Amino acid sequence: MVSEGDIRAQRRRNRLLRWAPRLKVTGGARLWLTRRLLHAATIGSAARVRRRGIALTLSRLPTPNRTRVRILRPEGPPKGVLIDFHGGAWAVGLAAMDDKLNAGFAEACGLLVFSVDYRLAMPRSIAAIQAECAAAALAIAERQDVAHLPIFLTGESAGGHLALSVALMLKDLPEWSSRFRGMVLHYGVYDLGGTPSAMTAGKDSLVLHGPTLERQIARLCPGLTREERRRPDLSPLYGDLTGLPPALIVVGDIDPLRDDSIQLAERLQAAGVEVELELLPEAPHGIIHFPGAYAAKVRERGHRWLRQRLAAIPA
Repeated sequence: MVSEGDIRAQRRRNRLLRWAPRLKVTGGARLWLTRRLLHAATIGSAARVRRRGIALTLSRLPTPNRTRVRILRPEGPPKGVLIDFHGGAWAVGLAAMDDKLNAGFAEACGLLVFSVDYRLAMPRSIAAIQAECAAAALAIAERQDVAHLPIFLTGESAGGHLALSVALMLKDLPEWSSRFRGMVLHYGVYDLGGTPSAMTAGKDSLVLHGPTLERQIARLCPGLTREERRRPDLSPLYGDLTGLPPALIVVGDIDPLRDDSIQLAERLQAAGVEVELELLPEAPHGIIHFPGAYAAKVRERGHRWLRQRLAAIPA
């Protein structure tokens, strides 16, 4: 998928990333500052999307939490619905961070994208966020303007965890399962107890702070032991994966969450689910948001997979 030149360019970018701050989920001033910085980084994002010819509107869903959602509409009649869950370790981030990414899905695949702006953790629990996201996905599916369209889920990092959690929470509902056609999961965290690559990540890990990953997750699951965090309702890696639609799983080989994706692909395959795993050389966490040809090819991989799934749906 990527060339040797792309890989060399990414190695150079990785050397610069070694000087960048790592994401840590802690309380107090650091958490507040991280949230403010991410909000500031999205200023003007909606205007940039609209200049690409993608209509972007803000709305609230008829859920108990009145969940906010960003709706990106392609030119022409949409071919399907894509529900996106943003990353940010459940505790930081916002849906606007994915505007450029989601504009690409709308533009390249003709999908109507709903980006869910779920309420963040700390003090909320991960379980509460999972429940909110499941309610949001169901509310989107029940909208009259999309009632005839196939549905796909996507998410990155914590958003990958939420996308897979939602898939498992809703898979036995006939009104959902009859239209749910696939998932594009970018470097998610699927085992809250910690996979080997996450537990052994060191101080040289890029983007994420390796030495404190386990403590950060523990902070988001107060009162639970590592094994208790592996309950299927919290860690979708251990859920009943049978009956899920096809999945594309994308992760970098230097991402501390690498093993989460590899193990998920193995378990999906064992459950009889059609799955494709893209293990990206020299790619750190967050690769789909990077500039340059490498990241563009990773994004196009997702576009191509979704177009193939759409083409396979009977008229």
